Amino acid sequence: VSTQSTGSLDLSQMFPQRVSLTTFGQPRTGNTAFASWANKRLEASALQAYRVTHWQDPVPHVPPRSAGYEHVGTEVFYDSSMIHYTVCNGSGEDPSCADSKIGYSLNDHIYYYGIHVGTDCD
Repeated sequence: VSTQSTGSLDLSQMFPQRVSLTTFGQPRTGNTAFASWANKRLEASALQAYRVTHWQDPVPHVPPRSAGYEHVGTEVFYDSSMIHYTVCNGSGEDPSCADSKIGYSLNDHIYYYGIHVGTDCD
């Protein structure tokens, strides 16, 4: 997923106005400088990057912010039922969205919109 994010940034220069990005359960991709650079590049290309997160999905919390990592794009945070959502503040780290969840649920990473999209590691 992080590769898709950085790949979209490259494509945005090659094909302006044609690339958009939506990821699901994306981990943090780079440090603060990278996130700032990427967000400016997306804005300059008039593109929107959305990161869909599901309630207590643990993957959006790694690598940790304490290690200097930050998210890129605007988070769209869904509740546990994947019915109600919030478009977060666009900072990449809105404390009222996924960052507000203390517990973690691997099922929230494996299931998005009721569809099994991951691996159970069985």
